[in-house]
Formats: sequence, C-alpha cells, structure tokens
Amino acid sequence: MVASTYRSDGHPDHEVLGRLAAKICAELSFCLLEFPIWYWHWAAPGTEVRWRHWTQLSLDEQTVQAKRRALAAHTSQTQPLSSLPGDEVLLDSQFLEHFHGPREIFRLTWPGDKDAAAASQVFDELYAQRPDPWNYKDSHYEQRKQEIMMASLPRRRYRSVLELGCSIGMQTAALATRSGQLLAVEASAEALAHAGEQVTGMEHVSLRQATLPGQWSHCDPGSMDLVVLSEIGYFLAADELAEVLQHCATVLEPGG
Repeated sequence: MVASTYRSDGHPDHEVLGRLAAKICAELSFCLLEFPIWYWHWAAPGTEVRWRHWTQLSLDEQTVQAKRRALAAHTSQTQPLSSLPGDEVLLDSQFLEHFHGPREIFRLTWPGDKDAAAASQVFDELYAQRPDPWNYKDSHYEQRKQEIMMASLPRRRYRSVLELGCSIGMQTAALATRSGQLLAVEASAEALAHAGEQVTGMEHVSLRQATLPGQWSHCDPGSMDLVVLSEIGYFLAADELAEVLQHCATVLEPGG
C-alpha cells in the first residue's frame, strides 16, 4: 500500500505528489490511500460530491489523542510565526476541528480498479495497437448508436459544444455539422491524432488532450449549450465521475 496526499487537494505540492503516487500505483498494481488535507479548507459539503464516495475509518480515543499531539507539535502551521502582520496562524481552530474528530476519511483505490491515473498510458497503448479499437468506422451497432444520439438532439444547431471522450473523432465530425464551436477532449494523444484526420478543414473544431477530471479544460460557467459524454464513465472511479458530472452541470447554460 502507498499512502499519499490527495491528488486534487487544492495545494500544488500535494497534488503533484498525489498524481505521481497514483500513476505509480496504477502501473505496479499497488493499493493507493490518499488523505485530503487542504481539501477540507475549500470543499463545500452541500455541493462537493467527491468525498461521498470515499472511505471512513473510525479511530479509538488513544489514536485521536496521538493525532492531537502531532498537530500541536507542528507549530509553524498551528501557531503565529510572530506578532508581525502576515505571520498570523495558518491553520485556524475551525480548520483544525476536522482533524480532531474520531475518524479518518480517505480515498482508497484498490489494485486493478479503474481510475483516471493510468488513462493516458492505457489508451495510448490501445490505440497504438489498434487505431480503431471499438470499430467505430465499420460497426453497424456503433454507427446506429451515433445516429440515434444525433437524432435525439432537440435543436438543429448548437452555439458551443463540449465533447468528452472523443476517441478517433467519428462522432466529433458528426457533431461539428451542427455546432458553431466544438471542443473535443480525449485522454489519448494517439486517438487525438486520428481524430484530427476526421475534422480536417473544420476550423471551428478544437481538439485537446486531457485526463479528466484532474485536467478539466477551462470553460466558463454557462458557456456551453451542449455537453456530450461518450461513455467515459466506465473508466473513472465513482468520485471522479461525480466530479465530471458536476463540471458538466456548471458549464452548461440554463436549458443546455
């Protein structure tokens, strides 16, 4: 088992360490335990959904007291550095209250569980071996599924479209015919190279390599009137999928 800071903790050092640990554990089939720290400073329980998919461990009183002593010893974080302005205490009592409780909450990823950590490597290898691994170009099932999706869109044209998990771009090219602007996102650089061939000459289409949800592309709230998720839920952990859906709801305009 590897224990590390949480890869989406909201602190650059913590996130870099968390992503490295997640990548190594995915490659070596280790169990990964991620503990959030600064996450509790900014997370809003009423709207933040990730923590609901994590694991809680109850602590006995002896362990709780050991935690309190350890926190108290970390004086550079829990006590003012001096009386000068700017040297105020970094972690106030309200923030520390979470760590004084009789429980630990952490994100646990068992060996072999699907997770975004290895997405780029896994899919790059897949597309390098088979340029069309799901047979999008020739499968009647895939073609019919795409036609049903396109036919179900209630508007003839969309101002701004976000497609998540565009693969080799077959659906991207179809969506482009009904889009003013289209941003297509894919974890695999190999797949994006093929997608580029499908949308050649379509200046209103942008392709972006990103692993979701950690590398969520910047889109302003309410800036999209259509978001298409192309079956990426299979390859995300529960908290990751919840975060992606939350991002989608944020970028959609009312009625999108």
